[in-house]
Amino acid sequence: MKQEGFALLVVLMFLGIMSALAVNMTTRFQTNLKRTEFQGEDLQHQWLFRLAEERALAILRQSLEDSPKLTSREQFWAQPQSLEIDERTRLTWQLYSGQDCYNLNALANVPTDSQKEEPYSVAVFRAILAQAGVEGLNADALIDAIADYIDKDNIRRRDGAEDDDYSDKPMRFVANQPLFTVSEIRSIKGMSATLYNKLLPWLCVQENTVLQINVSFLTPNKAPLVAALFLNKLSTDDARKVLLNAPEFGWSAPEQLLTATDRAYPHLKDAVNVAKGGLTSQSDYFVLISRISRDDKIFTRRSDLFYQRKSRELWVYSHQRVFNDE
Repeated sequence: MKQEGFALLVVLMFLGIMSALAVNMTTRFQTNLKRTEFQGEDLQHQWLFRLAEERALAILRQSLEDSPKLTSREQFWAQPQSLEIDERTRLTWQLYSGQDCYNLNALANVPTDSQKEEPYSVAVFRAILAQAGVEGLNADALIDAIADYIDKDNIRRRDGAEDDDYSDKPMRFVANQPLFTVSEIRSIKGMSATLYNKLLPWLCVQENTVLQINVSFLTPNKAPLVAALFLNKLSTDDARKVLLNAPEFGWSAPEQLLTATDRAYPHLKDAVNVAKGGLTSQSDYFVLISRISRDDKIFTRRSDLFYQRKSRELWVYSHQRVFNDE
């Protein structure tokens, strides 16, 4: 009886081990299967995003060659495009100008000597800050801190911040190079989450340090930015009124916006003359938003593009997956 009981115990232990192995193998198989499905889906998404990118670039390149002096939102490249992949999958994409916003790298022009007059491009950012409720010494400190972050030296401006000021922060060091994404300024001295969210709709980054905003893409929702271009001498409400009277696809030249503003508000002639320096009718930076709609899910990617006019080359320099996209 003892031998039979021992044999039964061995059998039960063996069955238990086999059951555990079977469960483990099943779990691993299911995990590997899900991983394979995910990788396959991700590869398909990459292929579709690349397809959208290739088609968008081809249209944009042709438009830039056909109309080298004007980049406007009535042109074909700026219209939404779509492609049915199958019954469950739809690919859509749209290009936007990347020059309907304030280029943060223009703050590299902040003088190191606080006694010097600040350039127009810096004054525009100061006007944007004022709209967000940041003025006086607080504005000085933030402007100087951003300038110190992106310049090449370690010389602190009067109200700025260099490496020593970040030694106890996660960032620890300033970049000493141009900003690559707007999100970098979240870690800069003087920036808060609340202020960042207020400023975000009006900000962008470009490789250069100039402020050139394409007048064709200034729609009524850009009224605060337009007011800042006039150094807040033109109120946001008045800027919105001017923009509401623009042609359907926006102005094709800066002079048209300036003339419209001058006629509506002749007492702002000085501000109108100053605003000339921040406007253009061309775009060299673009943003492509591509979306894959599959069943009840949406996958979105942002591509940042740059057009080199001298060589007529157009290339993508950044990809970002966009989450929580509506």
